[in-house]
Amino acid sequence: MQIQRNCEEEISELISHVFFSRAYNSKSIKIHKNVVLMEDIMRKSLFDGEISIYCVGSRGEGTDVRGSDHDELCIWEKVICQTAVHKPFAWEKVIICENTEMAQNQNCALFVLDCKDCQQGYAKLKLVMNDADKSKDLHTEEDRVFGMIEKTPEGNYLSNTKVIGMYSELLTSKDFPRKVIRNGPCATTISQSKYDDTNKVLYYENYDSAQGFHICNLTREGEHWLQIMNASTKERFWPSAKTIQKISTLKCEVVAVGDHDSSFLDPCLKWRISYTLWERELIWSFQDVQIYCYVFLKIFLKRKLKYKSEDITSFHVKNVVFWESLYSSCEILERKTNFLSFVKKCLIRLREAIDKQRLQHFIDRKRNLFESKLTDEKAKRKLISYLDKE
Repeated sequence: MQIQRNCEEEISELISHVFFSRAYNSKSIKIHKNVVLMEDIMRKSLFDGEISIYCVGSRGEGTDVRGSDHDELCIWEKVICQTAVHKPFAWEKVIICENTEMAQNQNCALFVLDCKDCQQGYAKLKLVMNDADKSKDLHTEEDRVFGMIEKTPEGNYLSNTKVIGMYSELLTSKDFPRKVIRNGPCATTISQSKYDDTNKVLYYENYDSAQGFHICNLTREGEHWLQIMNASTKERFWPSAKTIQKISTLKCEVVAVGDHDSSFLDPCLKWRISYTLWERELIWSFQDVQIYCYVFLKIFLKRKLKYKSEDITSFHVKNVVFWESLYSSCEILERKTNFLSFVKKCLIRLREAIDKQRLQHFIDRKRNLFESKLTDEKAKRKLISYLDKE
């Protein structure tokens, strides 16, 4: 047993050194973090601060592998509204919050999270009418956001389809050298920016821009998670108290959803409560072993697992690594010789989650990431059998 353990450690160190040490390590991630934060600031200037654009996903984290998408998170500080036909666009400030306490005395468009009839982690954005607004007709040109909402018997809600369309229209009006198309919850821009020596286009670059809004106050789930993390600082190695303190200064978001959920009557009103910037900060705090494992599992997913099941995504893998990291000691996460051992633990955790069809979101503990997934029992058994062999 000890010989096997020593052999595993030697192989772990060799793999870490040969495949990961140059491209992926905690030092390079920290450098990448500073570059991305600077890019975030520069991107904000593109729209004069009306829209904040964050580099997220694999490229934002610094863990991209071949085939990774270019993901952007576009946070609207204000929305565009046209006060009258043939008049120029005007910008209107938007606030998203959990309750109506802020509705009065706010000179802006205010929406509250309406989670009625929504799965955990999702909401509709209901327009709150303050005293000044109640005297207006939503179909008149005086209304500030009449072009962005859908009227229903339950109230007036912000349409994700119209917000995505608004972003596409904005890019077109600014003469961006990109073609803009709708791709699920994203406005995808296609750029011909790569050329060879003869000025021939080598390939297209796609940028998937998810549309969303900051939530002005912490969600109950986010606040609860911060409380748990702060109370357990002495009992864990990762994430550190410094990382949690940084996360506590960041906001949550609501992001447009593009899937056609049969349980949701009107998908164009569906928004996902997101902790994208929190998760990016968690990835940036990874030790080498965590980074190696996360990248390895993403490669394994792209080359193997995705052909067994389309229900398993890199987001599931990310949360598995988060959970396993939370319960791992300093010794496990800091020693490269533990790479294979950590990968095994993550795969075991993933297998158990698939078997139970339950994987908790690392931050929103009430949200099951496998809800409405893995419904084909036969396919699920095949996937589990494949993981057992691996």
